Amino acid sequence: MKNKLFYIILLIQLSFSESTYNILDFSFNASSHSLHNGAIASSTKFLGINPASLSTKKNHFEFSYFNLPADIKSSNISLCWLNKKYIYFFKIHTTDYGLLKDDYNDTQFKAKDFSIELGHKFEYKNLLSFGLSLGYIRSTIDTYFSSGLYSNIGLRANVLNERFSFGTSLNHSGFQIQSFIDNIEKLPTSFRCGISYRPMYVPVNIYIDFINYFADFYKKIHFGLDFKIKQKINFRISTVNNKRDLNTEQYYKDILNNFSFGIGMNVKNKIFNLSIQNLGP
Repeated sequence: MKNKLFYIILLIQLSFSESTYNILDFSFNASSHSLHNGAIASSTKFLGINPASLSTKKNHFEFSYFNLPADIKSSNISLCWLNKKYIYFFKIHTTDYGLLKDDYNDTQFKAKDFSIELGHKFEYKNLLSFGLSLGYIRSTIDTYFSSGLYSNIGLRANVLNERFSFGTSLNHSGFQIQSFIDNIEKLPTSFRCGISYRPMYVPVNIYIDFINYFADFYKKIHFGLDFKIKQKINFRISTVNNKRDLNTEQYYKDILNNFSFGIGMNVKNKIFNLSIQNLGP
């Protein structure tokens, strides 16, 4: 049974990366998904990978749903509220991998991930922001489960009349409480730094992030654009430099590999975000 579980765990993890609980690195909402879960130097009302990027002037509620390849379903719910100089947030994430089959033993089983996270952000004179969150994750495969604790710490600074920003974050630093197998596995801890620039006469935010994953010694560079049209519509596009991993050597298929696109619409004080990401053929 241990060997069967090992192959199941490996299969699920390869859907995202090579470490434990890589679902933590997946986007929380459509806004961040359209920017490849990057733009850590941005200032946004939507929860992202950097807790210091959160910026809101009123309490709000958020719900998101993702339909992923292999019939994987992911849903998220969050609440942000204000208290003096602090912004607090609470979020819940679930991923359902559906009904899986082990052909070798001719058995079927289910796998799910669940996480909760609580955090806050403090801002000093609209120049410097600091964010911190703590979370718990539990992963279930059939009747077996593993769990862990993690934290996110972020910093963001504004310069040039808020047209240029710098951000940095340490994400998913933590440890396993219980593992599926005998060995305790590492979490997908990463260090990120990035910049955001808004030109004076063009309604667009430009984002560049540099990402370093500790466990896999893996690095990525992220580039994103967020166009704002009359304060009502946002159009987003982004990509990362590992798109060659998906290439088929057919130009017409490969040109949009690992590109994300998204649109946000403000309708009667309610914001609707849609996103799509090309994961290759």
